[in-house]
Amino acid sequence: MSYLYEAYFDWWLVGRYSQEIRQMHEKYGPIIRINPDELHCNDPRFSDEIYAGGNRIRDRWQHQLNTGTGPVLLSEFSTAPHELHRMRKGAFAQFFSRQQVLSLENEVHDFTQRTVDKMLRYANKEPFDVKEAFNCFTADSE
Repeated sequence: MSYLYEAYFDWWLVGRYSQEIRQMHEKYGPIIRINPDELHCNDPRFSDEIYAGGNRIRDRWQHQLNTGTGPVLLSEFSTAPHELHRMRKGAFAQFFSRQQVLSLENEVHDFTQRTVDKMLRYANKEPFDVKEAFNCFTADSE
């Protein structure tokens, strides 16, 4: 009837709604209503129907696009109309091409090895902040 149930788990319990969704599936089955505007499907046979592919158009609800806060809100943008999204996505496509991603592979391996080495140095010593390590690992190095 409202978004309060979802908001309680996402805001008050700090992002625990996905765990609640898993428990709802265990109790109610493969298709459940998770808020007034959405169903959640836990059945891979329906993935081609749920996820738009090829030339299928699927606009998103505005509330799905307004979920970011803090750094997430400042580091991304979303568009609800499909055609506007397609146009904006096209402008960035060159930066995410297979060739561009492969050109960064050695740098990713280097960052990965440095992160693992640091984790190993902390092994059996003081606690290691994995969240901070992954924040650094995924941050722009420039």
